[in-house]
Amino acid sequence: MEESSWPRIAVLGAGAVGCYFGGMLARAGAPVTLIGHPPHIAAIASHGLFFDGLHFQQYVSVSASTEVSAAADAEIVLFCV
Repeated sequence: MEESSWPRIAVLGAGAVGCYFGGMLARAGAPVTLIGHPPHIAAIASHGLFFDGLHFQQYVSVSASTEVSAAADAEIVLFCV
């Protein structure tokens, strides 16, 4: 899928589950914003999301925020809490 064909996605709860689903969607080309706690978001913002999967290891580029308002323009919101 082309990036422009993806809806904007926000993941509220950027923990293990939220980062897994958000990371897989971002890896596939979706525009994803992860929303979570400050220490975790700071690490993602400065290095990217490190994804350690069964068949690959890589840093995935995603937007990250501590503010729920970052989900305001999302067309899909995943609640991973």
